[in-house]
Amino acid sequence: MPRIYSNYSQAEFQLVQAQCRQVGLTPSAYQKYHTLLSLPASPPAGGAQPGAANLPALLQLLMYNLNRWPAGVPFIVSSLLPDQWPALSKPIKNTLSQALRRTVAGDPARYKKLGVLPGKINQYCKL
Repeated sequence: MPRIYSNYSQAEFQLVQAQCRQVGLTPSAYQKYHTLLSLPASPPAGGAQPGAANLPALLQLLMYNLNRWPAGVPFIVSSLLPDQWPALSKPIKNTLSQALRRTVAGDPARYKKLGVLPGKINQYCKL
């Protein structure tokens, strides 16, 4: 997979990190997301991710559904976005999965990782 490397001053990187914490993305995922948003709306075949422009709304919906999820009921990331999940691209699904993983890991008093299902799918539970 091709890569693009970027250099930031310490002040620039701190600004990026602050935004990353707000949306629950790593700096790399945040940079990729914003780069894809700046591309033309009609990319060539195999180009930008479908749904990239909707990532903030998807992250917000993911967290909203997570907060409403009943305690004690196991879940995976796709169960929090059942209507949207089938139409999402693999990179968007990965980004949402990473955001959920960080949320769960960052709040062990509320969430617990139950294990990994076939296909490397993390299963969680709300405590």
